[in-house]
Amino acid sequence: DQLEAVNLILRRMGEVPVSSVGEQYPTLALIIPALEEQRLRLLNESWWFNTYDKVTYSPALDGTVVIPEAVLVFYPDQPEKYAYTGRYVVDATNGSTVLNVAVTGRSVLNLAYEDLPAAVQYCITYKAAHDSYVNDFGPYKTSDTLLQEYGYWYGELSRQHTRQRKANTRTKPHYQRYLNQLRN
Repeated sequence: DQLEAVNLILRRMGEVPVSSVGEQYPTLALIIPALEEQRLRLLNESWWFNTYDKVTYSPALDGTVVIPEAVLVFYPDQPEKYAYTGRYVVDATNGSTVLNVAVTGRSVLNLAYEDLPAAVQYCITYKAAHDSYVNDFGPYKTSDTLLQEYGYWYGELSRQHTRQRKANTRTKPHYQRYLNQLRN
């Protein structure tokens, strides 16, 4: 959980762990915002655990398509017709929020730290530790070590992401064009 992440960062900074994230502790003012910033940055990259490719949002009674707060980013399947503005899907040609039609697209969810896979939590924690350390002490050898730890966990996260994706070259359009060229 977040308390464990905070205590890992404090130990790496050579400070005493805390019993709650609500304690009055000066370094927590650096750590907690850094954790939140890194969580949002990493989730925004769109991973297997927070991305759904075919999500349909229906219009409300007033004709607007409101995207739920749990969605970090929404990419409409028809970007020439629809645009995501952060809360609504609007008509891409005139900006109208009244669509009166359902819109399908890819949703990237904003998940809580506790709901993330372990590799993601470690990525967030070590990058936040690096940023907090540099902000507090400057770029010393310890900050390089923290960045290396982050690199290790980001690599692990990337490996997990690759394993989770159902990659099949035969279904890709460029492969079909290649086959057609061989046949001709």
